[in-house]
Amino acid sequence: MLKNIFKSIFCIILVALMITAISVPCFAAEKVIVNQGVITIGKVSGNTGDTVIVPITIEDNPGIIAITISITYDSSALQLIEDLPGNVIFAHEIQDHPSKNLIRLVTLESLDRKNNGTLISLKFKIKPKTKAGLTKISIKYGSGDFCNWKLHRIMPEIIPGGVDVGLSEDNCPHKNYSDWTVAAIPTCLESGYDSRTCNDCGHVELRNNSPIGHEFSKDFTIDKAATKEESGLMSRHCIRCAEFVDQISYTLKDSTEGDIKNEFGNVAPPNDYVNNLVAEQIEPESSPEVSSSETGKNNSSEVESSVSDSPNTQTENNPTTSETEEVTVKDKILEAFPKGKIILIIFIIAIIILIIALLI
Repeated sequence: MLKNIFKSIFCIILVALMITAISVPCFAAEKVIVNQGVITIGKVSGNTGDTVIVPITIEDNPGIIAITISITYDSSALQLIEDLPGNVIFAHEIQDHPSKNLIRLVTLESLDRKNNGTLISLKFKIKPKTKAGLTKISIKYGSGDFCNWKLHRIMPEIIPGGVDVGLSEDNCPHKNYSDWTVAAIPTCLESGYDSRTCNDCGHVELRNNSPIGHEFSKDFTIDKAATKEESGLMSRHCIRCAEFVDQISYTLKDSTEGDIKNEFGNVAPPNDYVNNLVAEQIEPESSPEVSSSETGKNNSSEVESSVSDSPNTQTENNPTTSETEEVTVKDKILEAFPKGKIILIIFIIAIIILIIALLI
């Protein structure tokens, strides 16, 4: 009884091995490559700080049931915010690997998806200081990463895309400025400014001009007319502002004898009489006059940025598409054991088992 049971078990194993041997050619048939389909990564535009959505679409879809691919991008320029579903695949998983500049996308459907449209869309934020120009996005995959329900390997054409980053004040090198123009005139006590504009991005740069200081007239101007009851006042005025120095008094008699027009705002004549009044009331060494030469009329400037410093050039590290096929585990097995050897080994094992079964 026990012997019959063992015989039955060995016969079942033998049949299974023979079926396996027959199915080896079918297994090898999975290596059929179907060159169909075009996958396009969209091109969008934006500036640093913007959020953009990049669609990934498929045309001439031959029917796909599973996808395992790497979406390559420059993580120094773009930050993945989220993935948005399309209308071709429905069951997918995505994992961002910014340190490797890639996003892994894995899908598995219940049947072949044959319609054209959007596979998936990716929402990115453009990082600050990103260099102006195209930041490339592409797809890297190997043999077997696209397949249909018959396990045919599909090798679609990949058309790269990306994000075209525009010039802004944040990332412009500011090398194309207009000429300097006066934005604010300096005064005796307050600084002034010159300005120039970047012709590429509109960035405005300011240059400081130091105060020019007071410049006082040599002549005296009447500040208060003299009367019989009170003396009048006169001083030397700044030619640009209301500041004055060397204020002296005079009488109604002085105005007559010195030929001074005794009215507010009139200029006293620079005659000997007026000079004597000045010498009597003001000592030369005590004069607080500040001349333009003493202030230096310094037009040397320090440059200020009205918005921000010119940004540093950032190195662009755009990944490229690799068309090298990845070797799957199944390929390695087939390479290690060619079809003929596998069939021969299976038949030898089956014969050995049959001999043992007959001897029991």
